[in-house]
Amino acid sequence: MSNKLLLIKNGKIITSYGIFDNTDILIDNGKIKAIGKNISNDGSDVIDANGMFVFPGVVDIHVHIYDTGDIYEGTKEALLGGVTTVIDMPPTEPQIMDETSFNKKINDFESNTSVDFGLCAGEIYYDKHIENIKKLQELGAAYFKIFMPGPPAVTDDVIYKSLESAVKSGATIAIHAENMDIVNLFIERVKKSGRKNPIAHFESRPKIAEITAIQNSIVYAKVTNAHAHICHLTSAEAVDLISNAQKEDIKVTAETCPHYLVFTEEDINDKGPSLKMIPPIRKKSDQERLWRGIERGIINVITTDHCSFTKSEKDKWKNDIWGAPSGIPGLQISFPVMYTEFLKRGLPLTRLVQVMSTYPARIFHLGHRKGDIRIGMDADIIIFNPNRKWIVSDETIHGESDYRAYYGKRLEGTIETVVIRGEVALQDREITIKKGFGSFIKAEYLD
Repeated sequence: MSNKLLLIKNGKIITSYGIFDNTDILIDNGKIKAIGKNISNDGSDVIDANGMFVFPGVVDIHVHIYDTGDIYEGTKEALLGGVTTVIDMPPTEPQIMDETSFNKKINDFESNTSVDFGLCAGEIYYDKHIENIKKLQELGAAYFKIFMPGPPAVTDDVIYKSLESAVKSGATIAIHAENMDIVNLFIERVKKSGRKNPIAHFESRPKIAEITAIQNSIVYAKVTNAHAHICHLTSAEAVDLISNAQKEDIKVTAETCPHYLVFTEEDINDKGPSLKMIPPIRKKSDQERLWRGIERGIINVITTDHCSFTKSEKDKWKNDIWGAPSGIPGLQISFPVMYTEFLKRGLPLTRLVQVMSTYPARIFHLGHRKGDIRIGMDADIIIFNPNRKWIVSDETIHGESDYRAYYGKRLEGTIETVVIRGEVALQDREITIKKGFGSFIKAEYLD
């Protein structure tokens, strides 16, 4: 943690609770010490943010760095994208459902990460995993994951018992909601046709699989009074289910991802394996309902579900979509992509901060340190130039992750500087901190 004073002057500060023009932030010992006009410089290092937007760092609570790529390279992508905290998610081997494997993952990250991190524990498949929820929560797990599709596909009794256990300790259970009986039925039907084109994969995972899985999850959350978080919503009907549950005060939160908000079914054949993920992209009407869910506060989080698959890993399956790995990267461009889309739709930037920083941190028990610009919190800051435009291309993207689905997209604004815990970690697209700079952020469960 930095012991130096840092003063960010004259920025337009954008928080979850308001926008403040020509305002300063004083940082001391890695924490935000003061926010106001004309703060005096007492020997501080100074960053002049005149003409810039000053955002809190992005908190991305759903990334797959550990199992799909290199920790250092993946977290460098995060830093380049203004993501100052990630929560890494399973699947991993061994399963992160005991103290030994949990601590090993912390050590692996701390040796290599460029940004701060939390950990999701799981995946939960069996009763023996459920027994460890309380212990892993004490070790600082931010939440727990149920990946319904498996293998093995998670049975309803395990889902129910996981939520029962979670409610006793206040833990959050995140659910990848797809009914595998339905998925398997449709995969069999589509494969019988012999088709291997990208749209075949889309047709093999219909949204009815998501809808029925979410319905069951909501019922179980209601009966157990547990907090269920539904991962990566894709469909209009899913938004309606979440909305109705929230109106009943059922403890259900939800997320969606930039790719579901930018791409539609019409893009699938053109983008090929680069746009293969599960659940798949949906229709334009579904996308519009997702946006309405964000605008109305039904969808609480925008997260990337980042997977670090390379171009070569995707390209070798360009003639057979079934073999291509499922997943798309997003860490490096999620914030500028969403900033651009919010501008297009006239949505408030305070809402952008809420869904990409504040609510992710609060929902997953990191809000005591992360997610907003407030006195006493970690000084995680993005200084953003709203006047620059750029195009996603090989020249503007770092590393080997396959961002080609976004190539050619014109974006508004560039990330000029990133500060993590008071240290300038990125300046003019150059990383200025050492490998292993990031720290483990232990989840804090408040009454």
